[in-house]
Amino acid sequence: MHNVDIVIVTYNAKAKLGRCIRSIRKNTRHIPYTLTIVDNHCTDGTSDFLKSLGDMKIITSRKNLGFSGGANLALKATSAKYIALVDDDAEVTQNWLKKLYHQINQRPDIGIVGCKIIFPDRMIFCAEIELSPGYCHAMGHGERDNRQRDYIKTVDAVCGACWLMRRGVIKKIGFFDEQFFPCKYEDCDYCLRATRAGFQVVYEGKVSIIHHNLNRDGKSKIKALTKNRRLFMRKWKNLKDFAATQEHLGGGIDNGSSKNKYYLSRAVESVRDKNYGRAVKHLRDAIRFDPYNLAASYYLAMIYKKTGQLDKAKTEAYKSLAIFDHPLLGSME
Repeated sequence: MHNVDIVIVTYNAKAKLGRCIRSIRKNTRHIPYTLTIVDNHCTDGTSDFLKSLGDMKIITSRKNLGFSGGANLALKATSAKYIALVDDDAEVTQNWLKKLYHQINQRPDIGIVGCKIIFPDRMIFCAEIELSPGYCHAMGHGERDNRQRDYIKTVDAVCGACWLMRRGVIKKIGFFDEQFFPCKYEDCDYCLRATRAGFQVVYEGKVSIIHHNLNRDGKSKIKALTKNRRLFMRKWKNLKDFAATQEHLGGGIDNGSSKNKYYLSRAVESVRDKNYGRAVKHLRDAIRFDPYNLAASYYLAMIYKKTGQLDKAKTEAYKSLAIFDHPLLGSME
């Protein structure tokens, strides 16, 4: 009898999927599990590849349902008490599931446990996620992992690249919102729904997984991210929706988010007035206050591009990779 269903939703990522599966088989001990792969209408030979591996359940979709739709197929087709969701471009590490399993069993009100997501070069992709109306901040993004984020605490949300959830959460709040297509923001949305239903979301920083950050679909992906950001903002636009999460925040590292938002807001006002020099000053202040303020780097890149300073624009654009989820972005595009 298995205790955990490990679910991977995959779309045209055969090589990285193979690495993900090998890492699960190598590093998952002591917790009985069943592996389920959702083939989200792959066209790269994934289907034949999976059949050659054996020892897993394969669910095949006739069209690409995005992460939420694919995950929902698996959630409906599995039955274990706990479900671990793992991205197809992730690589789990030793005893990852054992540690997450230990945390979720601490209290019956813990519904979701997530972990630290790092890049192969040991830079942090995401620790826990801090939320405010329409804003998702990936804490630790861009920091070198020196175990400074190895704490455990109750948080607003955790990254969906790897988490363990209690099936009781699904029974109470339902499945992922398939409007978030193909991916992004469905994890934050689900964590908030779980919190509103009375569950705790916990970040376990002593577990880290490697995220190879497979980029698919280029410009169409950025367009989808913008659409999903707007959907998230509409769903969670009221401060009262966040009251349950804000009251239990504490511990960990303070990123000074209020001051960061002040600098960014002033920069946006300056851009609207076409005072680019003043906007650059506010953004530089934001970066001095928080060297990992990637949204500020994004704005600087746009300003430098607009003013013809292309070398500086390229430098700041590189720093701000993967930052598409700040609510002010739309007003500066």
